[in-house]
Parts: sequence; structure tokens; C-alpha cells
Amino acid sequence: MDQAAQATGGAAPGMPLGQAMRLAVEMVSALLVGGGLGWFLDGWFETRPWLLVVFLLLGAAAGTLNAYRVAMRLTPGFGPQADAAEGAGGEVGKKAKIKE
Repeated sequence: MDQAAQATGGAAPGMPLGQAMRLAVEMVSALLVGGGLGWFLDGWFETRPWLLVVFLLLGAAAGTLNAYRVAMRLTPGFGPQADAAEGAGGEVGKKAKIKE
């Protein structure tokens, strides 16, 4: 491991940029797939522009959900895994441990 990676806690210097690009590609590709599928089905069923609009919205929702999932995996300390590891919910009557 080089000195830059050691200084950033093991992460490579360009890693945040790569993660941001991955999130952007996930969003754009979901929109393109949804739009393309809607456009194709509109031509087939002659329902322009309704299926295009519906599938664009579905593509936007899928892209947002995928980007959220990836961001939660890449961000340590957030998401359901962190809650389970910290014992979120806990037992009734027990005080929560506060990290300092």
C-alpha cells in the first residue's frame, strides 16, 4: 500500500470519485432502460406517450433505489447493518450506550 492510501485509512486517492461515478451511472442507466422499454412498448401497443412516461418514472424509482442501496453499502456507520450491530431497539428499560 502506498503512503496516500495509508494516510486516508486504506482508501485509494481516486476512490470517492469512482464511487460517485458509479452512482451516476446507476441512475442514468436505469432511466435509459426505463425510457427505452417504454418507448418500445409505446410503439408496439400504439399508446404514445403513456408507457414512456410510466417506464421513465419506474426507471427513476429503480435508479434512486439502487443508488441508495449502493450508498448505504459504501458508507460505514449508516443503514440497517449499523443499527443491528449497535443493537438498535434494545431491551425495554435498558439505557443506551453512548459512544464518546
